[in-house]
Amino acid sequence: MANTRISIAAANYMLDALVTYLDAGAGSPQHATIEVFTASQPANPDTAEAGTRLGTLVCSRPSFGAAADAGSNTSRITANTITEDSSADATGTAAWARLKRGDGLVVLDGDVTATGGGGTFEFNTVSFVAAGPIRVTSLVINLPRL
Repeated sequence: MANTRISIAAANYMLDALVTYLDAGAGSPQHATIEVFTASQPANPDTAEAGTRLGTLVCSRPSFGAAADAGSNTSRITANTITEDSSADATGTAAWARLKRGDGLVVLDGDVTATGGGGTFEFNTVSFVAAGPIRVTSLVINLPRL
């Protein structure tokens, strides 16, 4: 079994490059978006969306702050301000979300939980009502260095 370990500087560089990629794209300065869905999360971000789209939130530019050492052999980027979707597209329970560049290219998928639940995307609630607001409370991307 391989035993690869990444330095803090290299891990931070990779995360900062991810932010640059996320904030780039045709038609820039379009903003990255977070689309929230019901149903099971697809196998990977290259798989077609599954479930009902509940809403779309808009990231600020830059979308994340600079990468930093988060301790426990992990580097981290934390999202800057994310604008709520003031009017959800549908009623349902959020299960996963997809982060896209401003030009629509998919960057990553992650699970959804309520605040404090440990999901990739944490919302004030996972039960959304059509025409109601959707607010994300946390978006942190961690890169383990071990």
